Amino acid sequence: MNDKKIALHFAKKNGFSIVVSKKDDAGQVYFEAYALDGPECSLVITPQKIVVTEGKAAWMEK
Repeated sequence: MNDKKIALHFAKKNGFSIVVSKKDDAGQVYFEAYALDGPECSLVITPQKIVVTEGKAAWMEK
């Protein structure tokens, strides 16, 4: 399974709907997870960062 699928699976288990891949200034790839709500699918919370390392996803520490 590729990293984006791993991140999406992790995000969905934690109540998030969308995962977007990003790259930080150092070139590390991470993912932002977004949650949607309501008939207009508005964002309900600030995106949370996910990092995938060796096939395992975790919330990125701040």
